[in-house]
Amino acid sequence: MFVENSVLSQDEDAIRFMNAFLEAEYQLTLAQIQEDLDAEGFKQKVKDLDSHYFSGNVASGILRFKQPGTPGFEDIKSQIQINAPRRLFLVRVYQHDSLGLVYRFYTGTNRKKGISYFYSYYVIQVDQAFKIVARYMSSDTSTGWEWHAGLRFSKEALTFLRVYRLLEPHEKNTGDYTSEAGIDYKQEVMLDKPQSQIVTASLIPDAEPFETVFERIQMKAEDLNNLAIQKAEEGRLEEALDYYNQALNLSSNNAEILYNRAMLLQDMGEWEEAMDDYDLSLFIKPENVDCLVARASLKEDLGQPEKALEDLAEALRLEPENTTALNNRGYLYRSLGRFSESLQDLHNAHQIDPEDTLVMQSLAETYTDAGQYDTAIDWLEKALQKDPALQEEIRNNTLYAPLHTHKRYQQLFNF
Repeated sequence: MFVENSVLSQDEDAIRFMNAFLEAEYQLTLAQIQEDLDAEGFKQKVKDLDSHYFSGNVASGILRFKQPGTPGFEDIKSQIQINAPRRLFLVRVYQHDSLGLVYRFYTGTNRKKGISYFYSYYVIQVDQAFKIVARYMSSDTSTGWEWHAGLRFSKEALTFLRVYRLLEPHEKNTGDYTSEAGIDYKQEVMLDKPQSQIVTASLIPDAEPFETVFERIQMKAEDLNNLAIQKAEEGRLEEALDYYNQALNLSSNNAEILYNRAMLLQDMGEWEEAMDDYDLSLFIKPENVDCLVARASLKEDLGQPEKALEDLAEALRLEPENTTALNNRGYLYRSLGRFSESLQDLHNAHQIDPEDTLVMQSLAETYTDAGQYDTAIDWLEKALQKDPALQEEIRNNTLYAPLHTHKRYQQLFNF
């Protein structure tokens, strides 16, 4: 198809406009943690960005939830510092009877490693200047794009002209990315609005305040997280991963959801991706002891016992009586032949929780490896007294093979 040079030049100008917006949006995000910028100064920056890049009721929606010097400001700083400018993946160009050329830009989240579509912006020329007039959010491949703010377009009102592919996204978007006109999902919700509302409408009646939208998004992310947990418990791991991905598209810096997805990825053998999620979760919430313990287990799987010990040491600094961390560190020490340190941690764990049969078995394993077989059998006997159902599990544990010739062990397990 032949496209005039003047039209291509306009396309290039539109893409430059969107890239400039994404950079300006990122700089405004960073301004949230600018300590010498007061509340009024920040509001003015938001107003300047919105008036330059948006038209109608759609706006950036960037809010400053904490002011410098107030409680929680440092936490906000740590979250924002891991952000990056959102990526631009794709541009589709349409013709509209009354609006002329309409550009649809597909962008990701502000996570450094965000590689999936999240927002879809519609841009047109208003008074010879490009303006963002609508924003849609991607939910998932079964419900498609949901209107978020600004105009509502109907598919019928837009005639597809051409596409520019700028950056290949995650495989979940591959079908749409490789398609010329894009994939229209089953429940795409678009209704046309008159052109007059683009310029003159200050608030479309059904538009929600950003604070309300933000809360709704967070609630939806939590619902998706809960669905992912449920699917994982049912053993439907791919479905669980899809729900976690959707949740993080909505709440990309949610430390708890990142931690949950990391554990799932570890179970699925996707260790590198799991480590990325553990690292990011702990960057956002470094005091999460459960995440430290989980990351230590992954480092052990990766053959990094010393690094795993560092995580467990930090976990125990935060929670000295965490028996899981003590038990796991005891196991690691045993695997390194550091039996005295292993036994010290395991005895401490047993003292904190005398009912924990897992710790009793860990003590039995360490004493077995250390050649103290009678003491190892003592601990196995205590574990069986607490939970007789463990007998078969212990019988099948090859770590206790050196004990099989001992009469007490044979009597205990009916050898």
